[in-house]
Amino acid sequence: LIKAEPETVADLFRTADVKTIQKYNPVYASGYDIAQVDANTKVSWASTKGIFPFQARDFVTTIQYDTQRNGTQLILNHAAEHPSCPPMPKSFVRAKILAGAQACKPRQTDSVSPETDFTFVQHVDMAGKLPAWLLNMVTSVDAPNFVRRVRKCSEEQAGIMGRKRGQRRGISL
Repeated sequence: LIKAEPETVADLFRTADVKTIQKYNPVYASGYDIAQVDANTKVSWASTKGIFPFQARDFVTTIQYDTQRNGTQLILNHAAEHPSCPPMPKSFVRAKILAGAQACKPRQTDSVSPETDFTFVQHVDMAGKLPAWLLNMVTSVDAPNFVRRVRKCSEEQAGIMGRKRGQRRGISL
């Protein structure tokens, strides 16, 4: 449960601002959009920092954004290949998001402030030579922390947006 609009939560995954991304994903190093496929789909490249015992990873990913009739914001991800981003084995291990999704669903509530049910699913081939048991152990610890960081960033952003709306209306908060 996140105390913010679904759009506010989804916007975290749309931004190109490195500082914002690193707030919820501290291993993110850099990235950029390679191609805009259509209004709701892009291909992006991103890299992570190497943190012992993990080498730095890079990803080429197709990302699709969709808004459902009920206001749910969906972000769907899967590995892609693109001629402008061949693997760089001296710099990175090429990991692949086999299937990923974030769903930001508006929560029906009596509360005055909006709430979002956030669901996050990711199936990643991290590649490289690390044993699966170690990757699974790290993931099982980091996944709940990732969701907590997304919640914190979303709620901070919702507070900033609320203050800006209030200032435009001449309301002091």
